[in-house]
Amino acid sequence: MQRVLGGIITLIVVFVFFLLPVQAQNDTTIVPDVTNLSAPQAVALLNANGLAVGQQIDAVWDETARVAANLVSEQSIAPGEEVNVGTAVDITVLRIPNAMLIYDDNDITLVNQSGQDISLAGIRFTSLGTEPRATFAATEWDADMLRANRCAQLWSVGRNGPKGLDECPFIQMWRSTTDPTKHFWTGANGAARFRVAQGGQARAVCEILAGRCQFYLAVPSESEETAHVYFAYTTDRLVVFNNVEDKWMPLEGLQVLNRAAAPEGILNPLSDSALFGGEPLVGSLTQLAPMQCLLYVTDPSIEVTPLPCTVIATAEINPANAFWLARFGVDSVTDDREHNCPAATPEKLTVCLMPR
Repeated sequence: MQRVLGGIITLIVVFVFFLLPVQAQNDTTIVPDVTNLSAPQAVALLNANGLAVGQQIDAVWDETARVAANLVSEQSIAPGEEVNVGTAVDITVLRIPNAMLIYDDNDITLVNQSGQDISLAGIRFTSLGTEPRATFAATEWDADMLRANRCAQLWSVGRNGPKGLDECPFIQMWRSTTDPTKHFWTGANGAARFRVAQGGQARAVCEILAGRCQFYLAVPSESEETAHVYFAYTTDRLVVFNNVEDKWMPLEGLQVLNRAAAPEGILNPLSDSALFGGEPLVGSLTQLAPMQCLLYVTDPSIEVTPLPCTVIATAEINPANAFWLARFGVDSVTDDREHNCPAATPEKLTVCLMPR
């Protein structure tokens, strides 16, 4: 049933499924071993044991590593330790570098070595250690993508054209700016390092004196995100469910078109913290780990999910505003189009998978 992407399946509810615990019932919990897991799997296991995730640190993979690339190699708290529920555990994920920065006082060049186009959306460079910090968003190159085996260049001084480098067969774009708030790599204000982040995830911390820095950037063929959003619902309850075992299901920016409430057509964010009474102790409203779900109910006494999943947070919805009681639209962030799910059917389970 979970394999039918883009389809609608209506089934009679045969079994009664109970909520799976997100955290231990006691004030303390035992830290599980999350090494040799992907980052989404590691986070799911930590959350299921009542633990939050602190920093996700990317480190360079090589052939001497104890785990395969893209898996967790280290955790900040050893397996088997007893800690308070809600304690944050840092994880280190080993990555094969596919991008490089080459820089000096005047210029910096981003080299795409992945063999694939890399989206510039969400990539940001920020100086560290001093205030004010200098920062530059990759989209300020006025492009959506850095093409395979091409480069982007930024200059801290005025210049009429890019600088050729042996590592760059073709410089796709370049920009010159004398604005010091953009000069994250020059050591301005005494900064010794800068951070490379993608989608809020730190990919590398680079030493300014080094002049070069290699790191990993996510590419389409290695995406750790689902391409769809999954709904399962009856007339009085609905879950947004990550049914994929090794990927994230991002919900940030996703909205549903509510045709059940007046005035018809209100856009409702799926992961609005106000609906859930704030952020959960563990887990994320905007990025579901494998087998996690958000539960929406029309009756606060409901403690059963339409399908078995680990509930991160529960939202109580006024029955008059239960969007799934009418055909509802999903405002997709992946293709910028509206897709529709059918209204709930009494005494039946409806499953709807749509492009995220």
